[in-house]
Amino acid sequence: HAFKKMHVRPRPELVTLRLEDDINPHEITGKYLEPKDFYEAMKQEDTVIIDARNDYEFDLGHFKGAIKPDIESFRELPDWIRENKEVLEGKKILTYCTGGIRCEKFSGWLVREGYEDVSQLHGGIVTYGKDPEVQGELWDGQCYVFDERIAVPVNQKEHVIVGKDHFTGEPCERYVNCSNPECNKKILCSEENEAKYLRACSHECRVSPRNRYVIQHELTEEQVAAALEQIEAGK
Repeated sequence: HAFKKMHVRPRPELVTLRLEDDINPHEITGKYLEPKDFYEAMKQEDTVIIDARNDYEFDLGHFKGAIKPDIESFRELPDWIRENKEVLEGKKILTYCTGGIRCEKFSGWLVREGYEDVSQLHGGIVTYGKDPEVQGELWDGQCYVFDERIAVPVNQKEHVIVGKDHFTGEPCERYVNCSNPECNKKILCSEENEAKYLRACSHECRVSPRNRYVIQHELTEEQVAAALEQIEAGK
């Protein structure tokens, strides 16, 4: 299977929101919409589609017209909603995530915050992409997954690349982690640019003594210096 190493451990939360007053999805959650109903709901007026995933997941793929909250992690989402409530007031709210787990809590939290018309994609993006009727329509890009596959296709009718190379802005759907272990940021990057930029998201990460790309490829100080000089010359 896709998960080569699996451990089961008890945790306070399956998905981390860290609410002062926690949400029990068995007691309060948004309305479940099957893929076909979610598809139709997205096309209606006065509808807001909220992506409940992390920023790097959104950057690889998302539903057309979906809002990308200006956050880096799921636990920052409630604060963003409160700071941008004018975007949601009086709207029909649709929420979605990879497999539907995050939305169980997030949609429930929205209901508790006083939003009346809140729905969630039942089964998440993965189920939507497999549905024989909608066939992933209205999705652009790919879906980020947390196993060795990294990305899986969703839209069976049309594939639109929305990801952009971290260095050039060109279309890209290939994720790597920054070679500086103290950073480890996920960046979209072509194989060519991975080599050119030593798989590092910034100059500071490129010159890190712990640069994993340099170590892995056993690059000499002269080779690293030459790479840095080439990058500087290209600016």
